[in-house]
Amino acid sequence: ERLLDAVSVLLREVTFSAEETIFLAGAAAKEMFFVVSGSIEEVITTEDAEIVEGVRRKGQSVGGVAFFFGLRQLFNARASKGGALCLRLYRTHFFDLLKLYPNDEEVIAHNAMASLEVVESKSRSGSRRSGSKRGGSVTGR
Repeated sequence: ERLLDAVSVLLREVTFSAEETIFLAGAAAKEMFFVVSGSIEEVITTEDAEIVEGVRRKGQSVGGVAFFFGLRQLFNARASKGGALCLRLYRTHFFDLLKLYPNDEEVIAHNAMASLEVVESKSRSGSRRSGSKRGGSVTGR
């Protein structure tokens, strides 16, 4: 509970306009976002199409797996057509704070591993949560 209070001080509000790019696949994960309103699309870009892999809504986060493990982003993220209001958490600030709460660090590490296992499972099965495709490229926005 004390850790959550401390983290809440680190969160910064950010508004994304309709279809605004939040991060690109391959970018260093320096931050993660918590959706307050609107939604964020997780997009995989192929040579011919964009595949919406998932949609994050109010109360959900985006970019967490890469954030916790210091990986590069696994997909593109963009605000949906209605835009999105999010809370931004910077990785460096979070991990500096986490050093003050070593007991909580183990719980967070366990939860992050569980999230990674879900991502790996989806990757192995090749499943898609949404088959919607769009022409163009996120990088062209």
